[in-house]
Amino acid sequence: MTAYSDVSVDYGASCLSEQRLCSNGVLSGSNSYSSCRVSEASSCTFNGQTVSSGSSVTAYENDSVNFGSSCQTQLRSCNNGTLSGSYTNAACSVASAASCTFNGQTVAHGTSINAYESSSVAFGSTCTSQSRTCSNGTLSGSYTNSSCSVAGAQSCSFNGATINDGRSVTAHQTASNDYGSSCTSESRSCSNGSLSGSYSFGNCSVQTPATCNFNGQTIAHDASVTAYQASSVAYGEECSSETRNCSNGTLSGTYSNSSCSVAAAASCSFGGQTVAHGSSVTAYLSDSVVYGQSCSTQTRSCSNGTLSGTYANSSCSVAAAASCSFNSQTVAHGSYLKMYAYEEVPSIRSGLGYTCENSNSDILCQNGTLMTNMNYQHTSCNTVPTSTCAFYTSQVSYYDVPFVIVADGDSIVTYRHNSRDTWLGSCSEMKEIRECSNGLLSGSYSFLTCK
Repeated sequence: MTAYSDVSVDYGASCLSEQRLCSNGVLSGSNSYSSCRVSEASSCTFNGQTVSSGSSVTAYENDSVNFGSSCQTQLRSCNNGTLSGSYTNAACSVASAASCTFNGQTVAHGTSINAYESSSVAFGSTCTSQSRTCSNGTLSGSYTNSSCSVAGAQSCSFNGATINDGRSVTAHQTASNDYGSSCTSESRSCSNGSLSGSYSFGNCSVQTPATCNFNGQTIAHDASVTAYQASSVAYGEECSSETRNCSNGTLSGTYSNSSCSVAAAASCSFGGQTVAHGSSVTAYLSDSVVYGQSCSTQTRSCSNGTLSGTYANSSCSVAAAASCSFNSQTVAHGSYLKMYAYEEVPSIRSGLGYTCENSNSDILCQNGTLMTNMNYQHTSCNTVPTSTCAFYTSQVSYYDVPFVIVADGDSIVTYRHNSRDTWLGSCSEMKEIRECSNGLLSGSYSFLTCK
């Protein structure tokens, strides 16, 4: 067995063992423990924080430093209860930069402010500025003024009015001029209290030209009026006019009438109604036409009392369409009458079968004429019970012979085809006797003849 000298040893040490051999009841060796444990490494403490053996922690030389400085760090490692290094602070902060003050205004570190050499300068001069920057409580530069203003220029005076510096005023050489002449002017500019030029009048007027008179109407100078040769002309003629211009009291031209009227055109009369000149009226060839025909129209125009065209009727009516009569029954125009091909249809239980329902047609009434179909001549149809049979042949048309009646107990000879071809066989080979028994027809062949 393996035996150990100690039951436990310190962290870092090793357990010492030996092999003890049993020989006939005697155990060799001297170690007396069957197991041995190595103790765990001790942890360390840093600022109340436990640091496991083999782990590290960052320590700082100081808990704070000035703005612009850097925190000094040290990595301290724990080894079985012993912490390396000497720095004792768990954290470190860098102090904020200080702001500056300029004329009662706070300037943050790293920002700038404009300062001026003087608080004011004379008109025409320029304010001198300087950018002062704050660095941790120290403000660069030397200018001490927060603002600077430029003194305003002096204004000028013209005829009792104030003219600001840099502005101008229009001055005139004289106060008034005769009509036809022009006022002479100049622009006078103010420069810091001094007004250029020499003209001294603020306004100048040109005398007003004389007006003209035309039939009691005042015509202003340079204005015009339309005058007419005559006060009225006949219909179809035109008024002759001229434009008369006023020039300082003198009116050009010779026409003396202020207005001119053209006589109105005469109206026309048609069918008791008045047709104004230039208007039209619809006239008809006759006052009525038969149903199906159209009224013939003509447009008649009035020209100064004369009406064109020849049609004399002011209206025209189309006669109504006539109704139809069939077996004392009246059918209105455009309506339909239901008519049947048979008055009676036997109730047959074999064959294709015609009934009242599938042998009728709607017949149209057109202006008194019933559009009849010779195959439909009955206004009613009844189904009659019977024990006879009906044979429908494919050889006849739908309208000519719809079926052949076969009496009960009788028979009829029929054929498979109505014509003989070699490949079909002879007519006798295609023959079939079909018998009627109480309305039922035996067989199936559908032709009455074979050629």
